[in-house]
Amino acid sequence: MGLRDTRLYESREVVLRPRLFELDAAIRAHYAQVPRIPSMELGPHLVDFAIMPECRSLVDAPSSQLITSTDFSSIVPIAGERWRSECESELKDILIKQLGNVPDGVNPFDLAMGVFLCAGRCSRALVRYPDILAHGCTRKIRPTD
Repeated sequence: MGLRDTRLYESREVVLRPRLFELDAAIRAHYAQVPRIPSMELGPHLVDFAIMPECRSLVDAPSSQLITSTDFSSIVPIAGERWRSECESELKDILIKQLGNVPDGVNPFDLAMGVFLCAGRCSRALVRYPDILAHGCTRKIRPTD
């Protein structure tokens, strides 16, 4: 990276970093409760929100535009619910494919065999829905072959 690219990167980082902190504040305001409850761990992470088109458009808005947590606060609940719904749908498809014939109207998550085998390095071999959403091994970046 040349000097010009380095300066552009650094100047953009000065704008992006505070915006990501504002997004994080909006996420925490929406999901945080006292006392903490387990379902609070089952939502999307900051990076998940940051790459969603509606959040990304605010994060990547022109440097002259002031972006605060209030700008993200109306987006976070809707985007978070959409993320969870998409995850649920993908996980159901995986289970149905693995289990074979699942009768119509039967939720594969409710079946005794409706579990996910962890291929990570943790000590939990089987993980059920919705715990799989917060399972650490599913949140790690793995190199592709």
